[in-house]
Amino acid sequence: MDRYLGEALTLRAQFYSDLIKNWGDVPFQDVPSADLPDLYLAKTDRDVIYDKILDDLLKAEALVPWRSEGATTAQRISKGAVKGLRARIALARAGYSLRRAPQQMLQGSNPQKYYQIAYDECKDIMTSGQHQLNPSYEGLFRSLHTNTQDATNEVIYAIGAFGGNSKTDSKIGYYNGLRHDDTDWKSSGGISAIPVYFYEFTKYDLRRDINVAIFRVNTTKQEELQTSINWNDGKFRKSWTAITGTSQNLGIDWPLLRYSDILLMFAEADNELHSGPSTEAINAVMSVRQRAYAGNLGQVGTIPTDKTGFFNYIVKERQLEFGGEGLRKYDLIRWNLLETKINETKAKLTQFMNGTGAYANVPEYIFYKKVAYTPTKTAQQNISDIDFYTATGVAKADIFYSPNQSVATPSGYTKVNWRLAMTQPYISGDPVKSYAYYFQPNKRELLPLALDVVNSNYNLTQDYGY
Repeated sequence: MDRYLGEALTLRAQFYSDLIKNWGDVPFQDVPSADLPDLYLAKTDRDVIYDKILDDLLKAEALVPWRSEGATTAQRISKGAVKGLRARIALARAGYSLRRAPQQMLQGSNPQKYYQIAYDECKDIMTSGQHQLNPSYEGLFRSLHTNTQDATNEVIYAIGAFGGNSKTDSKIGYYNGLRHDDTDWKSSGGISAIPVYFYEFTKYDLRRDINVAIFRVNTTKQEELQTSINWNDGKFRKSWTAITGTSQNLGIDWPLLRYSDILLMFAEADNELHSGPSTEAINAVMSVRQRAYAGNLGQVGTIPTDKTGFFNYIVKERQLEFGGEGLRKYDLIRWNLLETKINETKAKLTQFMNGTGAYANVPEYIFYKKVAYTPTKTAQQNISDIDFYTATGVAKADIFYSPNQSVATPSGYTKVNWRLAMTQPYISGDPVKSYAYYFQPNKRELLPLALDVVNSNYNLTQDYGY
């Protein structure tokens, strides 16, 4: 019964955290509705809620076991899951959010207290021996497709999907992920990857070809290279499951918390507490980086040791590590960088379109031959299998980083627009196509309340300029 109580406290904390990060201040209750004298609750300041759920999670830690003590899978809440969630919420409490009065992005009070909570919780997980980095970045995501625990328990907490029907599942791997037009693995590829995200990775980073799917599988199970504005996220692929046909419910678990997140949260908190990173913090980030560069460790690069440089490095590393996992927007909000990064991305997209700056050597188009898609091969092998036409002296691995020479389409090859696919309406000006068209700072960091929610509670107000 203690364990059930710990799990209930954890779930309530998770749900309130989700409410706060999307809607800001919300009504809060910690007793059953039947025991409330008044059901029409006004909003509670989010910092009050944060402090309450952080206390609840501290209680829950003592009530649930470590993974090896009884929480054998990531779908069951373990002590590591509670501590990791508490660290994430503490960082949100320490960071920025859009406030009601004044309607501005402001940092939470006493941030050092909450950085210390995040530091301590992550350190406990790191020293517990319960979870480690999976040596294979791709392997840990493949395990989610087969309902098996990854080899080193990197996935600490996952939302379990039963599969079979919409009541027990989501459409993860069908709606999003690699697009399949073939009947065996039919899936829609409904989420797009921004072209310049592909170029945030170096050619040595194994995460690039897993996070960004630059091809789709056609009706004859061949890889068809896509124009740069038609790429998808790639971590979830129906063809990595054992399910075939038109099924939309694949039983793919959603990774809510991974050990790499623990390492990067620890490093971030360490940097804030000590006005610069310790050796332990640098090593934590380095271990995540080295996994991504397995086989090419000489290309890892140097991690900055000053506070600002290290923070910016973590901002970038989290972008590379967690693409497609639903963390980036909320990271940028708590760092008060959402508006900055949206503007930066628009500038990068303009450079990409014009072939300037970091994209001066990106080809306008690429020639290739279709090849059979083999799901048992790695994501990197799927790309290297494609027969690209290369100019004299250009290595196959450099095809995405080498400007075109004026040639007609070689015999047997297909031409696909690469940089040329980018147009101004994708960047700005088009309410349907444009990137982040509707974003407004100090307003749309949060969502409006649904009208029926406001109408059902006379004490609720529609805030943040909505």
